Amino acid sequence: MIAEINNAYETEYVRAIERDNRDANSDLSYGLMQKAGKSLAGLLLENVRLYGFTRIAVVCGPGNNGGDGYEAAVHLLKKNLEVVCIAYRLPRKNTEAYAAYSTYLSAGGRVSEDLDELKNGNYEVVVDALLGIGLSSEVREKMSQWISVINHYHAYKIAVDIPSGLYSDSGQVAGCAVKCDETVTFVVPKIGLFVGAARDYTGRISYDNLDLNIDGYRFERCFRIVTYDDLAGVLPRRLKSGNKSDSGKIALIGGAKDMPGAIRFAAKAALRTGAGLVRVASCSENLPIIAGDTPEFMLFNLDKTEEPDIRSLQDWADALVIGPGLGRTGWSERIWNKFKYMEKPMVIDADGLFHLARDIARNESFNYPKSVITPHEGEAARLLGESIEYVKNNRFETLVRLQKLTNGTVVLKGAGTLVYDGCGMWLVNNGCEGMSVGGMGDLLAGIIGALMAFGFNSADAARLGTALHGRAGELAGADGMIGMLPSDLLPLIRRLINHIC
Repeated sequence: MIAEINNAYETEYVRAIERDNRDANSDLSYGLMQKAGKSLAGLLLENVRLYGFTRIAVVCGPGNNGGDGYEAAVHLLKKNLEVVCIAYRLPRKNTEAYAAYSTYLSAGGRVSEDLDELKNGNYEVVVDALLGIGLSSEVREKMSQWISVINHYHAYKIAVDIPSGLYSDSGQVAGCAVKCDETVTFVVPKIGLFVGAARDYTGRISYDNLDLNIDGYRFERCFRIVTYDDLAGVLPRRLKSGNKSDSGKIALIGGAKDMPGAIRFAAKAALRTGAGLVRVASCSENLPIIAGDTPEFMLFNLDKTEEPDIRSLQDWADALVIGPGLGRTGWSERIWNKFKYMEKPMVIDADGLFHLARDIARNESFNYPKSVITPHEGEAARLLGESIEYVKNNRFETLVRLQKLTNGTVVLKGAGTLVYDGCGMWLVNNGCEGMSVGGMGDLLAGIIGALMAFGFNSADAARLGTALHGRAGELAGADGMIGMLPSDLLPLIRRLINHIC
């Protein structure tokens, strides 16, 4: 039964569920394959109904993924569709996949072991049933050739469980992978379908739990999938009797000489998210530019600050954002050192993360339970002293290690942004490729900071802020993904915070 996708899991849990059910009922494993095949066939038949497809090629590997494909083909034959299974390699005898293959042959199905069958055919749908979640190394040369042929074939493509060539935990590509229009996944949704490069390969994702009961399992590595629509009910409300201070006071620290843009974007986002008072702390040269078209900003000159001024700013603010455009100079380091041990709720972003990473490398320790850090993959790698490839391939471990550095909340930005506060893990399923442009992260820092100033705790502000930011990007994408600017999101942020769109 196709189910709503609320959570995503690592592959080890899929294997544990299947193993436990197989141990409890030796016949159940093949029964699961039959259910998966029937579910896949139902999805295919829906596409037949919608688009009039009649010619379907199911490209099968020798394992259980291929077995699901053979089972689906049995149901398609019963509907008098033109179906062929193209085998990369035939299943081994005495396996569940071989049982499915035999059932397909008994139903009158045709199997070809020649890839030319696909190359020379005129199929409207190609089912990718080559590789499943067991992939542990880069695809071999012959398999890459098959994947290439599928990718260059003009047809609607549907993946069984996961597109072949994707790692199911990291979403990274194992050399090459099948680009699909749709993916149907089974048992539980896999985290690798929603993060990293996978978002370019999966297409629309649907999920069937195959009637398995997983309520008794304790999943330590479970990501709750959330969107703006899930969280909109907790957006801040203005009291009719409220005043500007009730809406939150936020101070934003950044903007080295000749770098006014980032802190300005962050401050504008804070205003549009509803902060009642916004004070921008920057170098003297930047202040006229920052104030420019936004007289609502209050200004703070970082070039003329003494310790009493810093304490006064800390006492005034309900939350702080530090880092956008801060720079990496001696001046920047002095400013960082003045603010880094503040105890107020704080977002550390951009160059703030650079200085934090350097201090950590010097064995300084930090305890920021009220903080949110917002690294992208490169910044996360610097904080941990690892490579970017490590971060891409080990997202769970990266989250856990980053959270331990500060004892606060982590927003690991990217395709499929992840949030972790030491207790819960969330995957924020909003955003789009048009947001891959400088300044978008500065907006996010300002949004989260404004929510913290309003009174949200760090985890709630991080989840809600990330979802709101991503949804604004999706709406801005209606005008095209290329050429989207951070400023395009500002009016949409205001509309979203007010439930207008």
